[in-house]
Amino acid sequence: FQWWLPQDVGRLCAHAIGAGIEVDYARDLVRWRRLMPGGEAPAPENWPWAFRVFTFGGFRLLRQGEPLAASGKAQRRPLELLKVLIAYGGEGVAEERIADAIWPRIPGDSAHRSFTSTLHRLRKLLGEDKALVLHEGKLSFDRRYVWTDAWAFEAQADTLEAALRAGGDAVAPAAERLLALYRGPFLAGEADEAWMLERRERMRARLARLLAAAGRVWDGAHELAARCRELDPALAEPASARAPGAG
Repeated sequence: FQWWLPQDVGRLCAHAIGAGIEVDYARDLVRWRRLMPGGEAPAPENWPWAFRVFTFGGFRLLRQGEPLAASGKAQRRPLELLKVLIAYGGEGVAEERIADAIWPRIPGDSAHRSFTSTLHRLRKLLGEDKALVLHEGKLSFDRRYVWTDAWAFEAQADTLEAALRAGGDAVAPAAERLLALYRGPFLAGEADEAWMLERRERMRARLARLLAAAGRVWDGAHELAARCRELDPALAEPASARAPGAG
């Protein structure tokens, strides 16, 4: 209708879903109108993302809440492209940067053809062309369709940093939510590549730094840090020893 404001309706739907108010209707409205949750608060856990990508502790790809059947040699390159895109932030990633990561020894024109073909195959695998946007040579996920735990981790890390600056009772729940997202190293179990290791170590270092800071103001952070080390023993190592290529 004339006064439809998607950002306001998206924020209202996020509140309704999180509070258990007309959840089915709100979720359907989000799907029909491709709404974003809006506001500064994180989206509720049951927000109806078309695709959810989990990278901590291993890779998982869900479509409409169900694991996407994506195994075998034919899917290897398309999924590698998806992982590279996440490792590089998921938005505005130059085609050349992706090609250098996946096809480092292939000349420019051939790499471009490989990128174009692989992107087509990834879109076909997902079954939703609009989930991936290529604009002026830069590839992005469309956030109306895709959620990744890597994005959620960075957003929650920002929230914890703000809580630490402000002090008070907000530190504990912010730290607990951050750990709930971190289920192990970024893309654990994958063949180690430079593009992956850089992001893995950066996230690991940020988590270690934030938990150390939280431990100075909240005793419970020490227990969280111990649980993190169980998920990722490398967190117990000095940062210099964890750096890619160290040793």
